[in-house]
Amino acid sequence: CGKTLVIALWGYLLLGIGGIWVYGPLWVSVDRILLGGFAAGEMASGTAIISQWYHGKARLSVIAKQGMAIELGGVIILFLGGLLSEIDWRAPFLLYGLALFCLVLTAISIPRNEPETQPVTIGKGGEVNENLRPVLINAVLAMSLFFSMFITLPSHLGDLGYSEAETGYLLSFISLMAVLSALVMPRVVHAKSEKVTLFLAFISFAAAHAIFAIAETTSLLLSAAVRRIWGEI
Repeated sequence: CGKTLVIALWGYLLLGIGGIWVYGPLWVSVDRILLGGFAAGEMASGTAIISQWYHGKARLSVIAKQGMAIELGGVIILFLGGLLSEIDWRAPFLLYGLALFCLVLTAISIPRNEPETQPVTIGKGGEVNENLRPVLINAVLAMSLFFSMFITLPSHLGDLGYSEAETGYLLSFISLMAVLSALVMPRVVHAKSEKVTLFLAFISFAAAHAIFAIAETTSLLLSAAVRRIWGEI
């Protein structure tokens, strides 16, 4: 998992900054698709590393902290992206350079040796553990909902007359709401259950997307962003 994370970070760094020199719809699409693949590699390997080294309540706690760190970083990055876009269209691409800093942290903080026990994810014959199939389905649906919003919302906001900076501010506000959701997530799981938490998350996702689709005012957009607090859990 550590090697996968390093490879993914290098790909994310090179393809991210490399977007400055890519022109034309075809090559831009290719660059972004490959970049998305490396971003998925980062997310998957990071979560796998957590599952290797933490178990039970400790794992849930670290995953919650991971979510807070990711979304708080999103608040800062999206805010800076909006500001940099008004200086020059190339400037936001420089933010991908943070991957180099993450590579240094990876080399320093992640142990090279594997833990004694590994999570049971593969059954006999190499097939996926049957108990994980619902988890995989839910994860695919959740990520599809998550990224579809971030892909389509900037275009929708542009049609409503919002500037690049204002779009960045709203996206950073959404990420700030996600920080709050990650903070309360372990408490909700403890008070209710994992299934109830997932149910609330998908209901909130649906409500947020519906409001985003019809929103034409800032107040409705902010309402949808708040709705995503439970969706981010």
